[in-house]
Parts: sequence; structure tokens; C-alpha cells
Amino acid sequence: MHKKLAESTALDPAGLPVGQKIFRVPGGRFSGRTVALIQTSPTQIKLSYSDSPFAVWSSPYEVISDTADDAFDTRMDNAGNLYIAYVEQTTGNLAFKKLTYADGVWTAGSRILVYDGGSSSAPSLGIESSGKLWVSWSLSAAPNRYIQVKSSSDDGATWGTGPADPGTQLTTGDVIAYSKLLITSDRVHVVATYNSQSIVKRSLPIGGGPWSDEEVIATTTQTFGVDFDAAVSDDGRIAVVFNNPYFTYREYDGVNWGAIVPMADIVGQSPQVLFRGGIPVVIYLENWAGAQKIQMYTDRRSGQFTTPVPLDNRAKKFERVLVYNQAAATIVDITGAAANAATGDMLHPATSCLLRDQGDQLYLGMGKQFRYLQVLLSTLGTGGTVVLSYWDGANWRAFTPSNGAVDFGATPARVILWDDYVSIPPDWQKKSVNGYYLFWVKAEVNSAFTNGPVGTQVTSISEITKAIFRR
Repeated sequence: MHKKLAESTALDPAGLPVGQKIFRVPGGRFSGRTVALIQTSPTQIKLSYSDSPFAVWSSPYEVISDTADDAFDTRMDNAGNLYIAYVEQTTGNLAFKKLTYADGVWTAGSRILVYDGGSSSAPSLGIESSGKLWVSWSLSAAPNRYIQVKSSSDDGATWGTGPADPGTQLTTGDVIAYSKLLITSDRVHVVATYNSQSIVKRSLPIGGGPWSDEEVIATTTQTFGVDFDAAVSDDGRIAVVFNNPYFTYREYDGVNWGAIVPMADIVGQSPQVLFRGGIPVVIYLENWAGAQKIQMYTDRRSGQFTTPVPLDNRAKKFERVLVYNQAAATIVDITGAAANAATGDMLHPATSCLLRDQGDQLYLGMGKQFRYLQVLLSTLGTGGTVVLSYWDGANWRAFTPSNGAVDFGATPARVILWDDYVSIPPDWQKKSVNGYYLFWVKAEVNSAFTNGPVGTQVTSISEITKAIFRR
């Protein structure tokens, strides 16, 4: 399922990788209902929900109107209630709001201050099995930031001794400080990046006692920042993913930290880790050509992590790319040229252009239906017009992409064929073109180019900036 929920003017609508925004109702009449929280503007957080098969979502409605343009975090309890920690827009204070769940919908309660000293950022929430709430966050006291932590034993009505209480300081100061709060059966844990070059863990017994000394998970000569995550398994193991300097995994078994395991020879962006059936699963974004980012995943079901593969098998390189020249009446397979990043190698030899004259055609094919094109050009097209179409089982059916007509006059040419997978035409069918039976989008020159475009790469990989997964 791929569904467009909303457009956003917020700086970072998805928030930080450590944050959680998507949940499923755990039981009752609407068991399995999925809810997503989105920052749709610099001051608003909205909520939308859907039931299986998740093709239709409710119109997003406002639950918070005074948030800063900063990351927020959310947790759901066993009754389906949602708890949100966020930063107030005008004050920089740390705030909290409970969204009470009843009869399939969520109703926002009153705003409660967690800390009224301002300069707060990047909260992370946790809930003990008893219902006790915890929050860690980054507190600025120029020129440094510190990780603080507080708790509430009355469902968020009071935090610590009150709003003036800054909580417990867990780290010494540095210009970078982010945290992830985790709860196991017997301890509260905070994993933090700070001192620019350290990622550490401290913990507190749930029954009471002092916070532990720092356990160093890793150090680096680079900089640890926001691109890390941590998760707890049902049996109490803790997994952490981070870049050091490339994408890396480390696991804590409750007593000792295991070896640092390289995941990929790249910098993983928006990394997230979760356990499914006791197996660690890791999802992240990997840079592709230009500004493209591809969602990748790997898991350890076989005892070691598998080679990462695309999470969305419709957002990747095309399985077949063909170019047809009308005058020469020949079709050329440029699949390899379309996949690599070599400059200016996507062309038909008859014209040395990708497309030029009326009737010239570009075919983009995949075994599954896709919704997006990213076209990198070495030479921009001028003066021509192009019509896109798909095969409906009997004819090529012309359509206008969701974000407007395509003229190959800009690079990258970002073409949103349809807003989401749900919007893909139901009559789009596979067709055999040059012996390849695939779903095709055809780009055909309607009026000739003065100067034909020359291509470098075309994929169905979009420019994702952040991703948050349900976990």
C-alpha cells in the first residue's frame, strides 16, 4: 500500500528516525485500525486513520495547533490511547498531550507542560507496563545541549515535581545531543548520541535506584547525529543502528554488548530497527543518483544479516527501457544505460538523442505497476511536446501526470505519474513490447523537439527525504 495522506509545509514532517508516528489499535472492535500522525505545517500536528486494506484514509484532523517546527514523538498504550510529546512554538517549552481513544476515534485532551524552561527539542517517549510515562529530550544551555529525562505516574498530568523541574541530566554538554528512550521488563534505558563522537546508553531500574554509569556503544572520528535508532525485543535484547562512519548494527543481550556488525558500505539515512518474531529487521534510506533515495531493508533470519534489498519493489531501477526511432523504424534496448550514472548514454543512435522527432517513443517497463519517474538528462530538450500513455488491454491510453505534463526540459525531470499506488488506473495491463511482457509507460513525441533531450539515467526511485516506519 502506498497512499498520499497530506502535503506539508513543516521543516521536517516525518521527524527523527528514533520517533514513532504510526500505530495499530491492539484490540477491540477496531482492532488493527492504523493511525498516523503528521506535522502538516510549522504549527500543526494532524491525525489520520484507516482500516485494512488501507486504501481509504480519514481526512487528517488537527490534534495539536501550537507545536514548534521541531520533531515530536508518540506512543500508544494497550487501550489504544495516544501520548504525544512536542515542543511549543513560541516558548520552546516541552509539552505533552493525551489523545483518548474511544469507539474508533481519538480525541485530544488539554496541553500539559512537561518543562517550562524553554530551549527544548527532540523528545522521546516510553511507557512502562504499569502505565508510568517517561520522556527524554535535548535541552539547550548555550553553547551546549544536554539529554534530560523525566517521568509521570499520573497519566501525564504531572511530570516530576512540576513544570519548573528540569528532570535528571544524563549527559555532559555538547553541541549535538539526541536520544531514544526504551523500556524493558526491568529497566528504563536511554540511548544517546552526544559529545559529537559518542553513542552511549544509561539505564534505571524500574523498581527504583540510581541511573547507571554510561555504557559506550561506539565512538567515532566522524560525528554521531540524528541518524540512529534503537529497539527492544520481547526477550529484552536492545538493538542499535548507527553510522560509524558507514551503516552499522550492535546488540545488547541484557549483560554484554555484542560485536559491531557492518551493515552496508554507505551512510544509512533515517535508519530504523525493529524486532519481528525475535528477528532484528533494519530499514534505511540509501542515496542513489542525484537526490534520489531508495528504501532498503535487511534482516537476520538466517543467523546473519541478508544482503540489503529495496523495500518497495516498485521504486527501483526499471527492468527494461527501450527507445524507438520513427524515421529509422528501429527499437534499441538502453536498459543498462538507464540504470547507470554515465553521462549522456541514454539515446538512439539514429539521432544521438533520447527523443527528437514526432513519433519517437521511450518505453519504461517493470513487472509491477509503478507511479514515479526520475529522469536525469545531460542535454535538455527544447521546443517539443511529449504524451504519456499506458496500455489498457486494448489501446494506449494517454494521461497527464499528477504534477503536470512532461517536456524533458529540466533535470532532474521529476514525474509523479499518480499520487500513490491507490490512484494507479485499474485498467493498466501488461503488454509485450519487443518481447518483454511488462507494465509499460510510453512517452511519445507529439511535436518535434528543436533540440532533442539526451538522457543519463531514469528510475522509479523518488526523492524521499525522511521515512518513518511502524514498529
